[in-house]
Amino acid sequence: MNFSNILLFFTWWYSEETVTLKTVVLYLLKSVIHIFSIPYLLKTLFAPWKRDAVRGVNLSLQEQFSVLVENLISRFMGFVVRIATIFFGLIMFILICLLCLAIIVGWYILPFLTVGIFLYGVYFLL
Repeated sequence: MNFSNILLFFTWWYSEETVTLKTVVLYLLKSVIHIFSIPYLLKTLFAPWKRDAVRGVNLSLQEQFSVLVENLISRFMGFVVRIATIFFGLIMFILICLLCLAIIVGWYILPFLTVGIFLYGVYFLL
């Protein structure tokens, strides 16, 4: 094995495969946002839960008040569930970001760490 093969390996590792790693990381982050539907949940934050809204025509005052309370409860339930989902999605997004950061740092360190561990083993053999 000559020096040009080692140089080719490092060129491949730090240029071509780094682009692939970047693509995978971006895909992973986009999929977390897509799975939790964070933009859609923000748009529909105050919408009724499962579109459960009561409508009525020519109702008495007591029935109108009852419809109003039921609709407010449905909107409040939708708000609570959506906020919880957004919160959990953001926590997962942050955890995935930290994991991806650790993977990227490990990606850049791994070739040197491998050589260092090999030399450390050779040192102990001698």
